[in-house]
Amino acid sequence: MTMALEAEWEAAPDDPHPERDLGYHGATWEVISVEQRGSEHKLFLPPEEECLWREEFVIAEAELVRDLHDAR
Repeated sequence: MTMALEAEWEAAPDDPHPERDLGYHGATWEVISVEQRGSEHKLFLPPEEECLWREEFVIAEAELVRDLHDAR
C-alpha cells in the first residue's frame, strides 16, 4: 500500500456514512420470488431498466437471503 493510500485509510471514519463518505446512493430494488427445479430463488432487480441490459441484478437462493435489519 502506498503512503498516500495508507494515510487515506487511516483518515477514514470507523463508521463511515454510506453516501457522504463512501459515495453510495441507495435505491429500492424490486424483489421477486421464483421457484425453479424445486428450489426457491430471489431475484433483486434495480429500478433502472438499462441496468438489466448491463446485467446489474442479483439472483440468490432464498434461504441464503437475510434482512440486514434483522441481523443487527
